[in-house]
Amino acid sequence: MAMYHTAFLKNTMQEHQKEDSTMQNKFSEVITTEAQFREVLGHPSHYVIDKVVSTLDEHCRAFIAKSPFVLLASSDARGAVDISPLRAMVGS
Repeated sequence: MAMYHTAFLKNTMQEHQKEDSTMQNKFSEVITTEAQFREVLGHPSHYVIDKVVSTLDEHCRAFIAKSPFVLLASSDARGAVDISPLRAMVGS
């Protein structure tokens, strides 16, 4: 039993070492500027830009009322963002 346990631990440690080196390789190229980000993902479509609203209309409120969990994001004039989780009571 002890021999099996030792072999298992050795195999597990080798797997973790492989994962560690793989993780280091995955993060060798890090996006640090908006220009690099746009190069990878491009610019948002007008559909994305148009979904920004200043108030919650009846459609937003109906969607939230039917959702068990919602994240609501807002920003101020300086661009500081706040994201708040909302837990709706379905059927209430």
